Amino acid sequence: MLALIINIGLPIIAVLFTMLPVYSSDKTPVKDYFSISKEVSDNIEFDKDIKVFFEYSDAYYTLPGRDQPTDIFRDPEVWDPLECYNRVAFSLNIYAANWVIQPLAMTYSFIVPKYVREGIRRMDGNIQAPGRLINSLLQAKFERAGIELARFGINTTIGILGFYDPAYTWLDMEPRIIDFGQTFAYWGIGKGFYLILPVLGSTCLRDGVGLVGDYFTNPITWIPPYTFWNWISWGIKFGLGFNNMTLDLESYLRICQSSVDPYETVKMAWTILENLKNARDTMD
Repeated sequence: MLALIINIGLPIIAVLFTMLPVYSSDKTPVKDYFSISKEVSDNIEFDKDIKVFFEYSDAYYTLPGRDQPTDIFRDPEVWDPLECYNRVAFSLNIYAANWVIQPLAMTYSFIVPKYVREGIRRMDGNIQAPGRLINSLLQAKFERAGIELARFGINTTIGILGFYDPAYTWLDMEPRIIDFGQTFAYWGIGKGFYLILPVLGSTCLRDGVGLVGDYFTNPITWIPPYTFWNWISWGIKFGLGFNNMTLDLESYLRICQSSVDPYETVKMAWTILENLKNARDTMD
């Protein structure tokens, strides 16, 4: 029973560093697709920095094919009954980012070239293909499931285990981030309240519960021995996640440092990306 509680109650930690950016397209500026409120445009460099507000990539919320910009501020209010706790957790995250993660990230970035770190990030995304395939099927998006299968096969072979992304570069098979939080939303489950998780950052109750499914569909989780305290699995996830974080940490911290109320800024950005995600899902 204790093992069951541990494996169900704590798996959210397993995605501590794995829910970071996976792909970046950079083909079309985000602002070409979406209207930007003055409140946002006065506080951030939208093209460059909006990508890291919630650790998602440009490919995740770009909506190609739209004739008119989408209003991403149609639902600006966020239910935040745990604001006192969230602000404390947010402050601790920022403190850790400034005084622990950033010095390590600077050293790692100095040693490992950016193109290598980007390739490792793509490999991380390739590893998580089974989770995207399962969620595509659970959402009855069979065409997307086929694309995920094809992307995995092409990138694993020609792309050298996913270090490169020939499926997108050559065949225009666009990458997506598809998780259990999106599946729950597709099933009609509401977001619930806003929540800040240690290190992981902004989420909501629905997506937080979805992290349990994401944990179990990540192939790294199933590296033997099959126990929660699997240091091989933890080490790989931590290493991949830390690598991914080094690519966007500077922009994220700049956003927080330039804002009068960083907590509200990040919460607003999370809302923006949730709206972008929902808009993107309606196209499938």
